[in-house]
Amino acid sequence: MDIIILKLNILKKYNEDTNTVDLYFNISEGKITKINKIIINGNNSILTDDIKEIIQSKTKSIRNIFANNNYKPLNVERDKYTIVNYYKNNGFLDVNVETKIEYLKSNKVNIYFDITEGEIYSIYHL
Repeated sequence: MDIIILKLNILKKYNEDTNTVDLYFNISEGKITKINKIIINGNNSILTDDIKEIIQSKTKSIRNIFANNNYKPLNVERDKYTIVNYYKNNGFLDVNVETKIEYLKSNKVNIYFDITEGEIYSIYHL
């Protein structure tokens, strides 16, 4: 689901002869909200570029000119769990990821992923 600002006007016409009301909806869709920046904090052990590679949310850049940078809240939630699973698969069993969305002018957002890595666990002998 993309975030879109809508304008809705409702026109009501009452018909006395038939004792009915006709409703007319005029919907003006606004622009789709775009991702301006993705900011990742607290990742001391895993590179920012590696994290950005595994998440669905993207920003447009010279390297990634065809990226779909539409803001989708569901993708951000999925990205959070993707990051958690990536860390857990790399031994960080106590990892915690929090997200924050900063709404900007011009239908843009900044997405923050704040990571608390915790301790790394390793198994040496089975």
